[in-house]
Amino acid sequence: MDNSKIKNFIIIILLIVNLLLTAVIGADMVKNRTLRRQALEGVVAIMESRGITVSEDVALSYPDLNICSVRRDLDAEKKRVSAVLGKVSVQDRGGNILLYLGERGEAQFSGTGVFEILMNVGAVPTGQDPEGTARAFLKKLGMSTVKGDDGVRVDVRDGAGTVVLNCQIGKTEIINCQVTFIFTDGSLMLVSGTRPLDKGSSDSLDNAMDVSTILMRFLDIISESGHVCSRLENLELCYVQSAPASGLGKLEPVWCLTTDAGEFYINGLTGKRETLTRY
Repeated sequence: MDNSKIKNFIIIILLIVNLLLTAVIGADMVKNRTLRRQALEGVVAIMESRGITVSEDVALSYPDLNICSVRRDLDAEKKRVSAVLGKVSVQDRGGNILLYLGERGEAQFSGTGVFEILMNVGAVPTGQDPEGTARAFLKKLGMSTVKGDDGVRVDVRDGAGTVVLNCQIGKTEIINCQVTFIFTDGSLMLVSGTRPLDKGSSDSLDNAMDVSTILMRFLDIISESGHVCSRLENLELCYVQSAPASGLGKLEPVWCLTTDAGEFYINGLTGKRETLTRY
């Protein structure tokens, strides 16, 4: 057999092997999807047997969970603060807390993500759309906010009041990153809260709990706590940010389950109930 025929024979064998591997992988994927669907159907049936119905609007399919590292970027922080305060000078207050003194006010930022900005009177008018003013302000600070009514609370009348916004990374809400705006006499006076630190790496989690497991943990939690609920209205995958004073932290997945008895938060890694509030 000449060399060309041998090469063609090897190519054909490799193609057959690739096709077989593709078929096996495809069959495994179909099998896994079927098993997940059956597990979900079983959990939903258990919930209904305990008097808890699942709303048709509840999405029971989610992508793989990731855990993200976050860090404080001092250069980016100074540029963003300058975008709202003008040219700034910096004072080190110790404990990784920096004070920025600017033309339009002053700000204090910490490594944990907690910050506070005091604006000069009239530097940022309330305007006719205080929510829009708040969102534009955070955009200058490099923060993305949750869109829609679920991510905002507005209580402003005659140029005075508050706006509260929830932050997100990508399209995923970070439950404990919220910012409050206080308006007084027609202008922005104070901005305070916890900001998302700058994103680092993102790693997929093989040991993360799937939706079926989270729902079973939910049943255990309400049974142990004595809560009475009859309807699961929403299921949402969110993040919780944890960062020490060093400014090196992480975003961990947490599931938010909205029921007729309130909201429940369950850690996507440990299955433990988290004590969190959106506002």
